[in-house]
Amino acid sequence: MNKSIVGFIVLFASFSCQERGIRSVPIIQPSHQKEEYSIKDSVHFLQGYPAMVGDSLINVVVEIPTGTLEKWEVNKENGYLELPEIDGIRRVVDYLGYPGNYGMVPQSLQDAAVGGDGDPLDILILGPPLSRGSLVKCRIIGIIRMLDNGELDDKLIALPAKGYLENIRSMENLEADYPGIIEILTLWFENYKGKGQVEIKSIGEKEEAFQVLQEAIEAYQNQR
Repeated sequence: MNKSIVGFIVLFASFSCQERGIRSVPIIQPSHQKEEYSIKDSVHFLQGYPAMVGDSLINVVVEIPTGTLEKWEVNKENGYLELPEIDGIRRVVDYLGYPGNYGMVPQSLQDAAVGGDGDPLDILILGPPLSRGSLVKCRIIGIIRMLDNGELDDKLIALPAKGYLENIRSMENLEADYPGIIEILTLWFENYKGKGQVEIKSIGEKEEAFQVLQEAIEAYQNQR
């Protein structure tokens, strides 16, 4: 078996485990109205929360918990968290489950005018599963720069502000303490949509990630 695949299985098992001295990750669970394929918050998921919390932390809305396959996403128009359909079929990833909690940064935009996909900035929170629709304060450690069918589709990499891997502050730090994780993440993103759909351009540190974040926040503000 490919060593990277073996590594992914080991990584996924460790991230899903609630042992190893992991403290509870603080989350905000808004007052939700839940239906089978839709979650409505008391405020608009995209518009209702600021991107930044102080100077160094960000808000993240969790769309897809670690290890799951259903591709929930925030509807930019109505602000609900939904499991959309394509040709009458609910969106499900045809691959291994997500290697972290996938979500979006509120009040951000990957601007289509400069090659982005026109959606909020995506982010992957490493760690055990967090509740779908929860709001999590996170610290950015880096970024995976990538193209999805020719469009910019960058993925910020983050950790919860408290409660998990609090000693990790950068991608370099992550790779040194947990060898192979970055390779596993890039392997997953290269293949989760099928062969040849996604191209990994580069791996960046948190300084580059914050630059991309600031550009996405400005793009969102400029469109309003």
